[in-house]
Amino acid sequence: MIGQGWWKYDPKAAGDLLIKAGMTKKNDKWYKANGEQFKITLLNWGTGNPTLQRLGTMVAELWTDFGIETTAFWAQDNGTNYNLGQYDVNMGWNIESWGGNPDISYFADTMHSRFYTPIGEMHNGRNQVRYKSAELDKILDKVNLSDFNDTKKSAELGLEFLKLTAKDMPTIPLMSYNVFSSQDNTYWTGYPNFDKPYANPVTNWANSRYIFTQLKQMLPPKK
Repeated sequence: MIGQGWWKYDPKAAGDLLIKAGMTKKNDKWYKANGEQFKITLLNWGTGNPTLQRLGTMVAELWTDFGIETTAFWAQDNGTNYNLGQYDVNMGWNIESWGGNPDISYFADTMHSRFYTPIGEMHNGRNQVRYKSAELDKILDKVNLSDFNDTKKSAELGLEFLKLTAKDMPTIPLMSYNVFSSQDNTYWTGYPNFDKPYANPVTNWANSRYIFTQLKQMLPPKK
């Protein structure tokens, strides 16, 4: 586990970091080195995902109480705001996985610099955080050339990725999002389960391509 204890709610540690960055606090408000008040706009989710909508609202409230005035907004055209990068912070669903396999290519490859788009330009659906790192590119190039079933190598490269993102913080993970899926093993078996969690069992993502190759047809029960 990388970063255990780093993500706790610690206003004093946060204040120390802002002071180190040259900011000052006056009348319970934080100000930049140039005297400008430190404000943040947060592009939140709409009613289509109430869990993340509540999460974004909570973040905005915590930052505002801390002295960083934060405005959480969602508009009918939030897709445009999102695609052009017209916000300071985006509350997004950024990290996915293959499930039980530690290979990080499913989500991490999207942060490769070849998908980088400058703010103000419509991005192509990948690298939504607009992160560019030669060090990350090297890690991802190794991931994409490694054997999917070489779990030891995948774990090693995943650890390098975690260390880099903990240092640069292009994205800040806040929580795991639990979903549920049902399976019918009457005619097909081999779905990922508790005993063999080889992939995320939710089949509306790209991992379904891997799941479908593992299924075996069951003969219908005799009458």
